[in-house]
Amino acid sequence: RRAEPVDLLVAMPADRVSSPGRELRVAQLKDGCPQELCSQVYGEVRRGQDWLAHLVLEVDLESDGEVWLLVFCANPAAELPDYPARMSVRGEGVGLEIETPHYVATLSRQMGQLEALTPKWHAGGMRLSTHGNGHGEPPNLDWAHDYMTAGPFQKMRVTNWSECPNYEVIRGPLCTIVRRFGFPHSPVHPLFAPSRLFMDLSYTFYAGASYFLKSGRMEATRDFCAHVARDDEWYFGGRPFDAALWMDKAGQVHEGEIPSDQVDQVWGVGFFHRQSRDSIFAIYLEHRLE
Repeated sequence: RRAEPVDLLVAMPADRVSSPGRELRVAQLKDGCPQELCSQVYGEVRRGQDWLAHLVLEVDLESDGEVWLLVFCANPAAELPDYPARMSVRGEGVGLEIETPHYVATLSRQMGQLEALTPKWHAGGMRLSTHGNGHGEPPNLDWAHDYMTAGPFQKMRVTNWSECPNYEVIRGPLCTIVRRFGFPHSPVHPLFAPSRLFMDLSYTFYAGASYFLKSGRMEATRDFCAHVARDDEWYFGGRPFDAALWMDKAGQVHEGEIPSDQVDQVWGVGFFHRQSRDSIFAIYLEHRLE
């Protein structure tokens, strides 16, 4: 693996560390000598006698190999690090354009949903997007999250947000996170504006990875009846793919349609083009209903 992102939750004694983002440093042992690595700190929070924070770094590792890392802290004289970045983030608010060595991801300036994805490995400059109109809201590659009220009466969408009600953005040389949260809106908001299914959504982009992470949580704040709810749907316009892929619970990837006895045991779905072999694939790392 080359430049594989590692995202760790680390704890530090609060009586010795005053600023994790300024003090944390990472070094890799090479031939017995420490060499400093580019790193990033985010999500700092004080809990009792400890600081907790996420520490992001990149690791090169051969097959069946191992890497020894040293994490340094408790240096009150440390300066805020300024590492060179291979990730470029352009824009303000949630409407960002994130460029890595592998792709360019474009987020909607209106509500932050993934609008387009341009892979850099494609010689023809393919740009994955919907190439069309939405259902009264801006079209996006990521079509979720939404639910339909009983009846069905109205479809409540986060893509109906005229602007994000709440959001958090983390930028850095190795990792960019865009989080949005609130209640979805109906097409006639605020005339019909129920507050009953809270949604918390985030994208995480790493500089060294050819993938990104999507996380979504929907929490009912009161009892109600929904006709249908979706937390994952993707739409590609212009027919960039012409065949399907899917992964079974054992991690084996198959081409073609999903057998009827396997539909509840799918842990990944994707598409590919039979001639160009271009492909995109989504793996479910965790999926649960309570």
